[in-house]
Amino acid sequence: MATKIPDQLKDIADQVYQGAERTESVRTLLSWFNADRRGKWVVGDIRKALRKLKLATQPDFEDVWIDAPIKFQPKLPKAKKGDEGKTKAAPEEESSNNGGSAPVPKKSAEDLKGINPIPMHDVQKAGGAWVLRLPE
Repeated sequence: MATKIPDQLKDIADQVYQGAERTESVRTLLSWFNADRRGKWVVGDIRKALRKLKLATQPDFEDVWIDAPIKFQPKLPKAKKGDEGKTKAAPEEESSNNGGSAPVPKKSAEDLKGINPIPMHDVQKAGGAWVLRLPE
């Protein structure tokens, strides 16, 4: 069954694409879908509607308090592989194959500078598992 997009959300999309800023509470967004809570089906319907209107919320409507304000923004297209010279999403915005849930930050060697590594003489293999010997 096709997701019905609420008129209020269509109006917001028109305003956002004309350059206006629109902010609403998560509770208000839910009310447009005749919901009080962020259940699996309601979240799916909201995401489908936002995707069809090419909108995103900042912060994500699923991650914040129900009365928190969310800002509607145009959804930026994702860069395809082989697109040189185009901007890439920040590492915090990238996600792994986690079903579209919270983004997983990527770590680089630069992020690990200053972390003291465990000396190898304190690590030993015992029965197929690596064990850290702690000082007594």
